[in-house]
Amino acid sequence: MVIRSLENPRECFIIKITSQPDESESVLTYNQLLSFYLPLAVTPFLIASSHSLVNAAMARLAYPDLSIATFSVVQALANVIKSPGLLARELNVSLVDRTASLRLTNQFLFALAGFYVSILLVFGYTSLGEWFLQTVMGIHDPDVIAFAYIAMRIIWVLPIVEILRNRIQGLSIGLRRTGLVSMGTFVRLIVLALFLAWAVHNQSLTGIYVASVSWVVGIGIEGLFLGIFFKHNVGSTKEAAKMLPIRHEKALTIKTILTFFIPLALMVTLETFFQPYMQSAIARSPVNPTQSLAAYGVAWGLFMLIANPIRGLHQCSLVFLAEEGRTQFVRVRTFCLAIGGCLSGIAFVIGITPIGYWILRYVIGVTEPVAQIGRLVILAFFAYPVLRAWAEFHWGILMGERNTSVIGFAKVLNMGSAIVGISLFIGPLQVLVPLPPAILGGITFTLGQAVESIYLWFYVTKHQRSTVLDIGESPQPTPKVVSSQGDH
Repeated sequence: MVIRSLENPRECFIIKITSQPDESESVLTYNQLLSFYLPLAVTPFLIASSHSLVNAAMARLAYPDLSIATFSVVQALANVIKSPGLLARELNVSLVDRTASLRLTNQFLFALAGFYVSILLVFGYTSLGEWFLQTVMGIHDPDVIAFAYIAMRIIWVLPIVEILRNRIQGLSIGLRRTGLVSMGTFVRLIVLALFLAWAVHNQSLTGIYVASVSWVVGIGIEGLFLGIFFKHNVGSTKEAAKMLPIRHEKALTIKTILTFFIPLALMVTLETFFQPYMQSAIARSPVNPTQSLAAYGVAWGLFMLIANPIRGLHQCSLVFLAEEGRTQFVRVRTFCLAIGGCLSGIAFVIGITPIGYWILRYVIGVTEPVAQIGRLVILAFFAYPVLRAWAEFHWGILMGERNTSVIGFAKVLNMGSAIVGISLFIGPLQVLVPLPPAILGGITFTLGQAVESIYLWFYVTKHQRSTVLDIGESPQPTPKVVSSQGDH
């Protein structure tokens, strides 16, 4: 059937009614989901490998201990300041669906980058940096402060290079070209390895200088090659925006961007403080706090090698449910829970068997008591991946609806529950729960994630039912509209 537009007689639409989906609407398969998700799962391992290379290089350069200690402090400070800028990926995936929205989103992101750059410049070139390090972070060693200034005067450009990279990553994910994301990170790893090998061989630069340059240039190289791969495989960003599905009829506005961005920005900022708070709570425990701090720290590091891939799962529901008209709800949910369940299974096996003790004791090299407690901390964490996967699935749905305030509130419930739990377990309930504080920290952290996941499930089930095809119903014949004038 052909219908001619009343507003523009030259524009016509072909409406095709089918009882069976055509090839463009073919049923989503698990292989498609896996090929989309695997590059996102591999990327955190590549990034972690680059960090390990930098730490190894600092240990072999001048002033190793001072450089490693200072760089960890500067990293923590910079990540707190610029962490919301990492949401550039989510903004491009969720909000960009035409050229105008791409332009407005880019304007917002570069304004944001300018704001973060100005903060880092103030910290790096004024006495405010020294005041903050001494007063807030409790650092009084003049050598650490001097090295911190060296680092901050290099890394001030980080927000710009990160946003340039992340916006291309977002468009790649929206177009289901996630292989481009991991390719860019792989090139970064190779280039960094070559630079660090040269620096260690040459011995002309201090560790703090090499680490700071590696952080900035590594991400810059990653973004550059990602942009080259993207241009070759997709085209310009404007062309990419036209290929994305139209998710919302209303034009994007700054108010919509802020409503979407602010809850997520608060969430990622709070998350940067969450683990330090858990560690400080464990440190206040009257029961061998030093040993528990060591066990919690090494167990957390090992566990996150297992659980890090979970952090990209929300892209599956965000991309596929939006593009498929939400007819693939059950399949995407099953995939997310299966990935989380597999990772939880790995963590459970490591925690319940001697494998965890062996890794901590003989691979990482901690003492025997720390290895014994650390193994049990990993066991306390084991349910986290499947719970986080459940939450990530609902995150994607809510991001697709631009309803991020619910995600932010759920994260507040998560952290609030964990904070109350650890405060009770190492306080008045310590006698009732006679476990090492590190294990209690793992239990309360996991319980906090359970609270978040249950709340998100309840909200989506209750409030979003109209946007999800009910399970058990067959798709009804739907009109497919094809414009004779091509893309918007």
